[in-house]
Amino acid sequence: MQLTNTPSVNNVTDMRYDINTLDELLDALDGPSGAAAALPELSPQAVCNWRLRGFIPPSRHLQVCIVVRKLGKSANPALFDRTEDDWRLLGMIPPDLDGRRARRTTA
Repeated sequence: MQLTNTPSVNNVTDMRYDINTLDELLDALDGPSGAAAALPELSPQAVCNWRLRGFIPPSRHLQVCIVVRKLGKSANPALFDRTEDDWRLLGMIPPDLDGRRARRTTA
């Protein structure tokens, strides 16, 4: 079995989001050390383990989402095993993305 750095569901880049993959997330956070600095009680080694396993542990999803929002970026819900409908309910869809979708469906 070959490990990848992102789950297969995340291999498709959706240009509507700033962050689509685990690698893009870690780049936005300046690598494992930057992610550990931004996330309380987390070591750089723990973040490296995310990359080895190919996913973010569900227990860290909320913390990571908050950090992404504080950076002013948007993350693809598939990175957290969620759908756009889940993201919309949580208020995580960027307003411009949500507006474009709403205009398309009402036309």
